[in-house]
Amino acid sequence: PADKSNSCALPLRSRRGLILDVDTGAPVNGGTVFLVGESWAKFDLGTDGKFEFVNLLPGRYELEVQGLGYPTFRRPLVIDEEDVNLELKTN
Repeated sequence: PADKSNSCALPLRSRRGLILDVDTGAPVNGGTVFLVGESWAKFDLGTDGKFEFVNLLPGRYELEVQGLGYPTFRRPLVIDEEDVNLELKTN
């Protein structure tokens, strides 16, 4: 039988993170995190400040954080060969 596996498929990656207040170290407990690049995705922050994006293609993205009561900020993010956990602090 023929091998139907696709050896050319790009592996999908994930990024998990935590948004913290830079002054207090407490989780930002509300808002939205956007991942913007060739495509985009959003994740609504809960009370724990955690976010997760899964099934991402490799490439360059920007992570935009709109925390309730905080200024919006962006950070460049490269999705490459490994899954990564992030810890971001608001500025």
